[in-house]
Amino acid sequence: MEKPTMKALKRYKAIWSFQPIREDELVLEQGDHVVVAEEYNDKWMRGMKLNTKEIGFFPSDYVKPIQSPIYSFQTCAGNLKMNQIDMNFAASDPARRAKIVLELFTTELEYCERIKLLHEQFVIPLNQFSLLEPEDYTILFSRVAPILSLSEEFTVQLHSRTEAWKEATTQIGDLFISKEMQLHDLFISYSAQHALGQKVMERLLTKEKYKNWITKKEHDCPWTLNSLMIEPVQRILRYKMLLDDLVKATSKRHVDYENLLIAKDIIDEVARACDEATKKMQAELKLLILDKQFPDDNLKLIKKRHKQHKKSTFKRPTSILVAEMEVPDEPITVFEDFTDYTSFFHSKIECREVVREGTIKHGKHNFSDVSDYYLFLLTDVILVAQPRSQKKKTFRLKDKSLILQTWVTDQFFEGNIPENSFVLGTCNDIHYLVAQSAINKNLWFDHIRKLIITQKRLLTELLSHLTIPDEVFYTRTTKVVIPYLGMGQEELTLGRDDLVKVVGYLDNSSHWKAGLYSQKELFDPGEEWYFGFSCSANNTNCGFFPKGCVKDAFEKPKATDETTKLPVSLVFQIRKKFEQKCSISLPADPDRMATIVTEEGTSHMVSICSDTTVQGIASQLYPDSDDMQWYLTEKSDDGSVNNVLDKNKDLTRIYDFWGKMKGHMTLHLKQGNMQDKLI
Repeated sequence: MEKPTMKALKRYKAIWSFQPIREDELVLEQGDHVVVAEEYNDKWMRGMKLNTKEIGFFPSDYVKPIQSPIYSFQTCAGNLKMNQIDMNFAASDPARRAKIVLELFTTELEYCERIKLLHEQFVIPLNQFSLLEPEDYTILFSRVAPILSLSEEFTVQLHSRTEAWKEATTQIGDLFISKEMQLHDLFISYSAQHALGQKVMERLLTKEKYKNWITKKEHDCPWTLNSLMIEPVQRILRYKMLLDDLVKATSKRHVDYENLLIAKDIIDEVARACDEATKKMQAELKLLILDKQFPDDNLKLIKKRHKQHKKSTFKRPTSILVAEMEVPDEPITVFEDFTDYTSFFHSKIECREVVREGTIKHGKHNFSDVSDYYLFLLTDVILVAQPRSQKKKTFRLKDKSLILQTWVTDQFFEGNIPENSFVLGTCNDIHYLVAQSAINKNLWFDHIRKLIITQKRLLTELLSHLTIPDEVFYTRTTKVVIPYLGMGQEELTLGRDDLVKVVGYLDNSSHWKAGLYSQKELFDPGEEWYFGFSCSANNTNCGFFPKGCVKDAFEKPKATDETTKLPVSLVFQIRKKFEQKCSISLPADPDRMATIVTEEGTSHMVSICSDTTVQGIASQLYPDSDDMQWYLTEKSDDGSVNNVLDKNKDLTRIYDFWGKMKGHMTLHLKQGNMQDKLI
């Protein structure tokens, strides 16, 4: 047949009976009504018989056109006065709107017939003949029946609307709105399962009995199983296209316009979520394949998903590459919320996937004894591996590290350094790497560095969810065994064999415990990190560093005989560091009573309020001192804090900042003008 010409859709009546010769032709009885979708120059048409909903080709000489409200319109715009014309009416077109609705109906009917064919010719027989394991059947076909039911209902509703078509009042948008939850739940889960099902079918085709059955069935059926299985995935995209066109063809004054906008948003979101679910499933399948490439190592690359509130859940297995893999019973969600440190980072990664992989030379210190290694760079994890079998492409795991605790540099200051080299550091080891070329080196280095920076920014974001640490801190000194280059502003850089003071507190049993919070803190990074001070001379730098970098592991509380109380000034340094990042301030003390020490050395307990001033304190202690100038100095009992305070500074904020250290702090009242010494 020749290429069809684009003409307006019309409704026809059969004037002669027609008996088809080919399978794609349509049986016509005299008097049948037919909706014509395409007209061909060789006097053939393609359309749908309304009484049976069958679709096919037939000769144009066997039918004649008839009037139908959805196909024939008389535009009344020309009869309107110019000032009454909707300025958007020119962009809308009643005939085009009707044509789009008819296309929506006819394509839905075709789609429904194909899903019905899938259900009757494949889904039901495969279940009856027990050709599939229950878990494989669930993956492949568990959503087919409800999707068919949804399409059948939608087809009936669209048929009803098109048969009673009135351009001014007939609505389509409300049909999509009423099915929002079904569209969302069924199509998102089906999209993910379809990606999963491709791997299942690849495995099943290696089984002779299943392969023979499918081959025979597809020979007798006009559609293959794969072509039918992809229909629901493609249907959502067709909905999106048709609704986009329908919105453009509908006047803003039309009663259906607002509903169409809502329907368009619903389908746009479903299409986006389907695409995301498919990508996540494909990424997980790649991770499962990767896991099999490490037969002697338990990589645990599939992240556990957390309960969430916005999106619905669907039941699906994650391990399907081999028949003996188990299928979990619990529902697994597509998206995640975060409730602690670990899930915070998981929630920020849309899906863990392989970003880059390849061979690279790996050497010892100063790049000696170079040998072939293999790197796998994932979104938030890096794997350093040694080839085990080139034929089977299997590996031995040499190092696995979170990108968050990884560093990279290509800056060297000594030694004979090979070209195209860089250093990759983890909390487990230092890797001296040499790429095959300058381009390859830059690709590796830039990819790794970009992912590290992304993760470091997440660490900064996490701090905004923390409260400012408020403890009497003690430290224990330990040696660095793995160097660490802090690439984030909250981190501490450590050299090999450096000494570092790990910050901790005393628990209820007076045992020292590493960490910044004695009370549970939801986003406490203490699961993976220590906080400490460098022991270098005249160096009071502080920050986080991975636990694996130091010699001693402080997982259990320690006796206090090897601990040192942290000077108050350094406690305040920690608080100031967090104060710049944290969104939650130290709690206000409702009963602020500060110790004021006068020039004579006497101590007085004075209430500190929001309107308390230096001059007001002086007036309380020296009633006849109104004409004198006074200033305050805050001091700690260990002598590490000795600061002159600005007389305009809010004393309540200073007192609250002391927190649990207020028992170690005093305010000293002195006479004079010390503006030149203010901090």
